[in-house]
Amino acid sequence: MVDEYIETENPGDGDSAYQINETLSEIHALLQLCDFVVDDFDGTTKVYYKGVSEISESINFIPYFKTGDYDFRYDGEMYFRLGFVADDWLFFERIYFKYDDTIVDRKWRSDREVIGGGNILEIADNESDQFVKEREHPIFFTSDNITIRFEGDDGTHDHVLTEDELNALHTLYEIDQLVSELGNIRYAWEKQNPKDRE
Repeated sequence: MVDEYIETENPGDGDSAYQINETLSEIHALLQLCDFVVDDFDGTTKVYYKGVSEISESINFIPYFKTGDYDFRYDGEMYFRLGFVADDWLFFERIYFKYDDTIVDRKWRSDREVIGGGNILEIADNESDQFVKEREHPIFFTSDNITIRFEGDDGTHDHVLTEDELNALHTLYEIDQLVSELGNIRYAWEKQNPKDRE
């Protein structure tokens, strides 16, 4: 659509269409690194970084986007799924993120299940905004050294984020920032062209 506008209208160099086109191209390239999981029941789609969509012995942290609820729109929130596979229960109720010189912690409600082979799964799912607020902790989303601590009545479980988990966080954060940039471009255009909105 933007390409068509540029081709047919031949706008000047300062036209925001070029900036929109460039930003959309960047988003498209990053989305090639992601998997899309559609839930036909509730009309939602979850966007995961490839290979980082299930809690396992090596993956304890899964950032993702959720779109939909039948309107198929990105809701502007990054969600976190956190958990671990182990051979004994921890019954965690609090999660800590340590990155750089900062430690952030919150209480989280977790679910638990026996997954066979003598192993158990403890897992929590929530919006990142309720755990690490981007406006308060922007460095978290670009940090290369993050450790998670799950804490419960029966002790702790520590996990240093793997390269895949960090790539997932960084990639989804970059997508989030580019989508926000698109919104800013649109807002600026609407202020400059109020008649075109009518």
